[in-house]
Amino acid sequence: MTAPAGKIDSAESPFAAFRTLFAAASRPFLLGSALGRIPQAMMAVGTLTYIPSVGGSYALAGLASASVGIGSAVGAPLFGRLVDRRGPRGVLLVFAIIQAVAFLAYLLSAPVLVHAQTAWAQTLLLLHSAVIGAACPQIGAVARVVWRKTFGSGSRMGTAMSYESTVDELSFVVGPVLVGALATVVTPAAPMIVSALWVLASVIVLVRSLPRTGTQTESAGPARLTGWVMTQIVLCTLGMISMGTIFGGTLTALLPFTHEHGLPDGAGLLYGALSLTSAIVAVSMPFWAPRVPKEARWAGAGALLVVFALIAYGATSIGGMLVALLLMGLPVGATMVTIFETAGEETPAGVLATVMTVLGSGIVLGTSLSSAAAGALADEAGSGAAFGVAVAGAAGILITGAVQAALHWAHARRATGGNER
Repeated sequence: MTAPAGKIDSAESPFAAFRTLFAAASRPFLLGSALGRIPQAMMAVGTLTYIPSVGGSYALAGLASASVGIGSAVGAPLFGRLVDRRGPRGVLLVFAIIQAVAFLAYLLSAPVLVHAQTAWAQTLLLLHSAVIGAACPQIGAVARVVWRKTFGSGSRMGTAMSYESTVDELSFVVGPVLVGALATVVTPAAPMIVSALWVLASVIVLVRSLPRTGTQTESAGPARLTGWVMTQIVLCTLGMISMGTIFGGTLTALLPFTHEHGLPDGAGLLYGALSLTSAIVAVSMPFWAPRVPKEARWAGAGALLVVFALIAYGATSIGGMLVALLLMGLPVGATMVTIFETAGEETPAGVLATVMTVLGSGIVLGTSLSSAAAGALADEAGSGAAFGVAVAGAAGILITGAVQAALHWAHARRATGGNER
């Protein structure tokens, strides 16, 4: 994978931009970076599914899933910093090996610790869950760093971010559905085994295909984020935590909802509807997004999310929920692409991997914490109350988008005023 020669053509059509994107990357890189994200989309849901199968409560399953997210939030910045300093090859391999071992060991530890029914056993179970999350190789972040170092900024980088967000969305479609299928058709332990083998295989393929131009440690750029850039990254991170809250709250609320409406195995399929429309919007963004300012996209998508989440909150049938989730997916795709694009443009190259891993772990953290909250609400008051968690996540997208837009316009006004003086 090498950077194309010549200047980026700002008038390049989206179709030409996608052709340039795929021509610049090897097939093993595209395959490894895309498929390698599926275990990350499986780990929280796999934990949520496996714990009840060995006798644990839904509340304990929610706590274990939340621990996966907390572990990811801790491990991802470390992963990113190591990549920024040493390059991704060795870091990817070490993290993949640790996570694969953690997945397989969970099959032995979880049944024993669940049946022990003591506080220390529960603590050990949650710590083991956290290790699974902390050891997750942040493949999406590595891929985004490679694209950034290949294309820099501009229209082609925007196309790359759209492609990456589409891959993320498709992994969120495939991951939970794959967990449900394996747990139902094979055994509840199967998602853990598949995740272990999958992460190892995909990381080996990716490491062998990583371009030298995208793996060298950057010395240029500041080692810290300060001032305006830090503010933007904090808002982007909060936006991604809110996005994860939508994902986790929706999926967890769908579990009791489908049981209540006579479709006990349909939660994964319904959830896939949200990710399907989200992926469609994400891949379409190079065709229309350049004409809409990022600030307006983020805040506008947040407003639509609140409306559509409230429709899901009030749904009373499988058909009504399906429509609501298809609608919810539309602004989800636009929001994810916009937040990653904003962070990519604002972040200095020297800390880009760190920032991208923080954003990715924000999604996982939000998903896990919201799964625990929605599970507790579902136990107490049913699926309707659990959907309130997704509404709160949508409100978080709206608030962060509105704040980001206000700060951006104020910053631009000050800069314009300074230039005039």
